[in-house]
Amino acid sequence: MKTKILIVTILIFSYCYLGRENDIFDDEYDYIVIGAGTAGSIVAGKLSDNPNNKVLLIEEDATNPNIWTTKDWYDHFLGHPDPDISRAFYTPAEPGLNYRTETLMRAVVTGGCNAHNGMVVIPGDRQLYDGIADATGESQWSWNNMASHFSELKSKFYLRHLDDNRVFLSELKQSIQSIGIPLVSDNFGGSLRGLTNIIDQSKPDPQLGQRRETTYSNYIDAVLASRSNLQVLIRNRAEKIMFCDNNNSTSSTSDRRACFIRLRDTTTNTIRTIKVGKELILSLGAYESPMLLQASGVGDPAKLSQAGITPIINSPNVGMRLLDHIYMNYAGKPLLGSIQSPPQSDWDNRNTVADGFFLFGAIDANSSTNDYTLATDIQYMWDGKIYFNCAVEMVSPQSEGEVQVKQVNGNGAAIQPLIEQNYLSARHDVDVLIAAIKECRRIQSRLVDNGILDGSKPEFSSTAGDTDQSLEQYVRNTGNGDYHPHASIRMGRADDASAPLTPRLKVRGTSNVRVIDASSFPIPIRNKINIPIAILAMQGADFITQDNN
Repeated sequence: MKTKILIVTILIFSYCYLGRENDIFDDEYDYIVIGAGTAGSIVAGKLSDNPNNKVLLIEEDATNPNIWTTKDWYDHFLGHPDPDISRAFYTPAEPGLNYRTETLMRAVVTGGCNAHNGMVVIPGDRQLYDGIADATGESQWSWNNMASHFSELKSKFYLRHLDDNRVFLSELKQSIQSIGIPLVSDNFGGSLRGLTNIIDQSKPDPQLGQRRETTYSNYIDAVLASRSNLQVLIRNRAEKIMFCDNNNSTSSTSDRRACFIRLRDTTTNTIRTIKVGKELILSLGAYESPMLLQASGVGDPAKLSQAGITPIINSPNVGMRLLDHIYMNYAGKPLLGSIQSPPQSDWDNRNTVADGFFLFGAIDANSSTNDYTLATDIQYMWDGKIYFNCAVEMVSPQSEGEVQVKQVNGNGAAIQPLIEQNYLSARHDVDVLIAAIKECRRIQSRLVDNGILDGSKPEFSSTAGDTDQSLEQYVRNTGNGDYHPHASIRMGRADDASAPLTPRLKVRGTSNVRVIDASSFPIPIRNKINIPIAILAMQGADFITQDNN
């Protein structure tokens, strides 16, 4: 093994903290994980629990100090995106959104999307995991097995349960329950239909008040200094997987073993090639994992050839059937004027991501699963007045999109892809959003009856209208993608050749490449996706360990 030399380099405008992340690297690792986000950090951390496993985790950028403060996460994510934290992709004009173009923000820091999201903790329900087991034929995806990972999640993170006795929350809770919506007492119990308290992924901090926790901070940073078998390579972008034949010579007609990964240093623009000992794991997310596979020759041969890429593995559904949720804000009636409310300074950090309640609802009242979520609260809006706020998410999408590399550069690396989400192209998705707004109004009516809201005043979202036709136009004019892309490299049953991944997350047609991230899901994730991705990563690490005994 080469002697590791610590290079301390001060980079102008660099946010990177110095340490073993800047070491010189050996040229071969048992496991190479591309992407230090929600999934990749867990996979790399768990594989490195075994000191005999030599693990390399690669991330395009570094750790950024601006991610830890929970108060201004939205500003860094969407308000004034920091290019050192987030990358923007763009859709063409989306017909279903009345031809608006969507900006798709993805993280490029250690921690991944876990470093700039809303920190909401929803683990998923029995229907999600049993649905994955049904779609793949792999029993280890079932609820009975996957729920066993929840104890690890609870031990790794400080899960903050907010006090629901704060101003107006008890009145809101009572009003919602009084219209027949049950309270879900345990978010980890397997059923989410009903009203739930909000849990977030942050811990008390003497300087910040609350400090964000990420899978990178808790699975990698917490152990990196003490593990000689774990390395993190930052500011390197994976450009191409190099497949080899049995003699380890590069070949496009080999047994489809990934032998090397080619990286480009984003600071110096130099290239390095690292040898894959056992497995290569892609954890780049639902846009960039398909991009890397396609740039490496894995995808639809006709589309690859058109982009100037030599096809190696025929897998037409890589990048296909992409899903995302739709988010739209709906704010209703104002607080009754006779009610004395606290000053706005007391509400500065209140929002429907961390406060209020989540309601999991469905078009069919008898359904055991949910089609939408409502984030309900009573809070100040932009005009300085207090309103009932009911943020809507459609989480059962049937509209499917596509990620496709259309061009590569002279080195064969993917250039900005075509990402067509096809938002609201399925009638079901529109109907769900209309039903969700009607449920918001049903709750609002009870709050008016209970003397909390002023029913004589107009709604803040006054353009929504009352007819289904006007509600549909409101949905198409104001709905946006929810930054929850998933299912673009789906798992399938062992005998389903159309599925890009096997039931155990291996790229079909390869012997040692897996995809473990949001793209791997074979069905819609009907809630916030970050924690289900984390649970999937825990199981993915188990599969790798089982298969490499």
